[in-house]
Amino acid sequence: MKSIENIDQLLARDFAKEPMTAIQQAELQVWIEHNKEEYEHLQILLSDKRKVEEETFDSAKAWLTVEPKLEIKKKVNTTYLYKVATFAASIAVLIGLVIFFTQRDDWQGVRLANNSVVSRIVTLPDSSMVTLYPNSEIVYKGYKSRGKRLLTLSGKAFFDIRRNVKRPFVIQAYNVQVEVLGTSFLIDAKAENRANVFVKSGTVKVTADEKKIILQANQQATVADGKIIKGEIRDEGVFFGNEVRTLNLVNTPIVEVISELEQVYNVKIELDQTIKNNRITTRLKLNELDPILVELSYICKCKYKKIAEDHYKLYHD
Repeated sequence: MKSIENIDQLLARDFAKEPMTAIQQAELQVWIEHNKEEYEHLQILLSDKRKVEEETFDSAKAWLTVEPKLEIKKKVNTTYLYKVATFAASIAVLIGLVIFFTQRDDWQGVRLANNSVVSRIVTLPDSSMVTLYPNSEIVYKGYKSRGKRLLTLSGKAFFDIRRNVKRPFVIQAYNVQVEVLGTSFLIDAKAENRANVFVKSGTVKVTADEKKIILQANQQATVADGKIIKGEIRDEGVFFGNEVRTLNLVNTPIVEVISELEQVYNVKIELDQTIKNNRITTRLKLNELDPILVELSYICKCKYKKIAEDHYKLYHD
């Protein structure tokens, strides 16, 4: 398959009804078969003759704010089609977050798929905030100022829902449904037959297979095999990241330490092969990552460097 830039050009030619070679048509068809939903959304967007305005991305914090607006456009031309395709490609390449937004009259819809190796925080059209974990996807649908706010989740996400007593927020994760007005909570639903809900603040209602349960702050529920099991969150301050954790390491393999740090900070840390057999005895406070890596490099008698915003390496010269 061609690179995403060339696929964008093929899409532009397709929607502009420009001639293509047999090879180009075959390549485009392969892409469409693997991306049917995106292709159908583009068809809707262009048939409604809507124009996508510029997105806002805060690169310093790796945040993506999705607040697109659409306005009527009288003519559709090839330049416009290239601009739409290039915009979508740039977003995917830069941050690993695939986005599609539609708006028809008062109806709003947005799809976000985090294909990167780190968590991303996004803003929904109703100003609710979502931390989208790696390999997770959400689809938001709802009217701009009326009715329920609907969202489907595949994977893991933390929600901070904007309160609106007239507009409940309903999340569907496979066979589990969570309904809220305004609260913050975590849903982990990576598999169809199991899900976990952890409430940080407010109240949520969890429904699964006609069974219902109400969760308050610092409570959790596990849904599995048609059952909902309610429990308390142990050490909620640490669980939700409000308190500093401490790792007490005694002759611990460094590969285990690095694995823990990658999960805590949502980063990738490479280890030279010559370092992987090291064992660590120390006490690490999990606040800032850089001082931790400095200490580890001192213990291992090696160096560390920051390759990218979310990518580090421990190595020997």
